Amino acid sequence: MNELMKLRDHHYTHAELEVSDIQRREIAFAYKSDYPAIKGRAYYFQNVEDLREHILRKPTIVAAYASTTYYLDPNMRANSKRGFLGYDLVFDIDMPYTDEFPNRVEWMHEVCYRTSYLIQVLVDDLGFDEDTMKLSFSGSKGFHIVIDDERYRSMPIPERTQLCNYIIGTGLVRRNVKKGKGGWNKKYSRYIDRLASLMTDSIDDNEKILLSMGFAKTNAKKISGLMSDNTKRAAFSQGHLEWLDAKLSKALVDSFYRQESSIFGNGVLDSGVTVDKHRVFRFPGTIHPAYGFVATNLELSDLDDPSIVFDKIKQAGGVDLVEVTLDHDAIEDFEVRKHWAAGTYTIPRWLGLHLLHQ
Repeated sequence: MNELMKLRDHHYTHAELEVSDIQRREIAFAYKSDYPAIKGRAYYFQNVEDLREHILRKPTIVAAYASTTYYLDPNMRANSKRGFLGYDLVFDIDMPYTDEFPNRVEWMHEVCYRTSYLIQVLVDDLGFDEDTMKLSFSGSKGFHIVIDDERYRSMPIPERTQLCNYIIGTGLVRRNVKKGKGGWNKKYSRYIDRLASLMTDSIDDNEKILLSMGFAKTNAKKISGLMSDNTKRAAFSQGHLEWLDAKLSKALVDSFYRQESSIFGNGVLDSGVTVDKHRVFRFPGTIHPAYGFVATNLELSDLDDPSIVFDKIKQAGGVDLVEVTLDHDAIEDFEVRKHWAAGTYTIPRWLGLHLLHQ
């Protein structure tokens, strides 16, 4: 048995695999020869222990998934014959770890911020209850938020689509945005307040700040001049924007929209996960086949301190020491970035999983 298989089998022997209502969910698998394609579909298990035994019997399984949908009979191949019983309301923050980030720590801070902001929008703007939210690290690119409330399992696709459109800002009529209460007007109010707090008596300093925020030079220069007046700054922060001409008002709204929509746009909020009736995703306790990190359940408060998230992911993979032999060089890329030459090492189990999956 090779090094990775030993760690894999130990993990799945002891890991807490978390699939609620497993009797009503489709379980799916990706195999070593086909990954990332998911070729094993429509599996049914009576309980998590049966699922565990199946994974241990099948060494070619590299990833395991559970459906967001509940079925009368998950074992039927055709979706139309399974008996649809509703599906979870899930929001997926999906932000690839790219060269844009110098290390995974920077990435984790950013993805935690965006996930925290999504929770704020769900609670403050859309009225969801924080106590019904289940949060987990996906094992690779971000976090899943499941609204664990049966009332939303029957929410139709158009309403789910509207939720995602609201969060991202798709279809927002910008000319209607103004400083006010509720929804995007409330977000705009926060933006105006923040912008006012950044402005000073210095026209040059103001212009530099506005240019860094993406304002065109002409607009930045005009706004900088106006904001150098303390009286106008005070009026601006209080929402009295009537003294701005139409062009500058539009520039402010456009800047606000670019900033706000970029938080969840470009696929960061994967709306397909929210609306798709037949989506499957990795469940907590399973190992990501490309990175070796374990999908991990978290508390919402963990997002305030990424170091806690890192620690919980390590705990999920195992912090006990194991002896691991690397056949080739590998790169540790987690809280630190480090080159590991081929050789034998005694390292934490989670790190062994991470290095051997490369």
